[in-house]
Amino acid sequence: MRLALALIAFAGWSDTQVVLRDPSVAPITDVVEVGPAGVILAGASPRRIIPWNLVRRVDGPHADQAAEFLRAGDDLWRSLGRIARGDLPSAESLLESISGESVTTPGPTAQIVWLALARCRLERGAHTAATAAWLEWLAVRTPDDPLIESTPLPWASHAAPDQTGLVPHLPPIWVNVPSVAVAAGEHTRPWSAGFADRDDDAGRLAETLRGWYVQAARGACDLPTGPWPEPTDHPGVALVSAVVLAQHGDEGERHSAREQLRSLLGRGAAPWIESWCRVALGRSLLRESDAETRRLGVVELLHVPARLESAVPYLTGIALADAAAGLRMLGDHRGATTLRDELIRRYSGHPALEWSQVRDWPAAPIRPVAPDGGDSEAGSDRRP
Repeated sequence: MRLALALIAFAGWSDTQVVLRDPSVAPITDVVEVGPAGVILAGASPRRIIPWNLVRRVDGPHADQAAEFLRAGDDLWRSLGRIARGDLPSAESLLESISGESVTTPGPTAQIVWLALARCRLERGAHTAATAAWLEWLAVRTPDDPLIESTPLPWASHAAPDQTGLVPHLPPIWVNVPSVAVAAGEHTRPWSAGFADRDDDAGRLAETLRGWYVQAARGACDLPTGPWPEPTDHPGVALVSAVVLAQHGDEGERHSAREQLRSLLGRGAAPWIESWCRVALGRSLLRESDAETRRLGVVELLHVPARLESAVPYLTGIALADAAAGLRMLGDHRGATTLRDELIRRYSGHPALEWSQVRDWPAAPIRPVAPDGGDSEAGSDRRP
């Protein structure tokens, strides 16, 4: 009886034909399943999955089952075409209309949706919204990330996710502006999605990184931080946690995190990692009480516009803003104004321009920090 049922099922699947958008590829018949992740093919280990944006139609017994996924695939295919033409605003709108299992089921279809959304949001400078899309992408990754066709990912090569899963252009480094205050989530659970309760490696990684990014946002908005997420040996988490603790930890945590970041720099880090480390180090040193340490913080920050401007342009703007605020704190009003003017000239529209310490520039120099750190306005946890 079981053999007969298996033969009937096999016969049903053998009648299914998957026609791809690429006319040079013959219809595919070795199908074992269709689902929200894509079309799953037989006879491969690891399994092979065709994402729905590559599929034109499904003929045969499972055509009805495929219909809802084909609609999402068509929207995804059209949105990628818009990205290729440079029409990212309309691509983003179309991507946001894709919903349901197509964007929550781990596999290539959901991965492409979330990567494309992150790209569109980054392009318009919406870093917190892009972070939300990136976390969703992390959660729908699968161990082998199977794709049987070449699907160009919707990223410029310099902005693509690193092998650790981190996106170079999405560091956990923020300034206190309204979008970051929302992400800080004093009364809500920010960047919360279906992965929060998933008990698998991808879901746990996304939730851990979400926790660190939320803590970074809270620190930037002068909200209480901690408890910190549980430590892991994942290299991406190690970098993110060091960057966050250097900025927002207590005195001992900041010192330890700075040592970790300097160790990374000593091993010849990639330019984007160096940018993350330099800005985190600079911000961390500016939180200390003595003037000389703060000057060293400004020096760390200025490495980025001087040597690493193109690695992560967003961070170059942050570095200029932080360095300007740091020089103001040290009483160098002329130097601070020069850096602020450079930020305005080179990075119009940068979120740092809405940061109060850049936007609300004083008409006269503020009192400098005393050499021994005795400025009455500046405690050891004062943030520039």
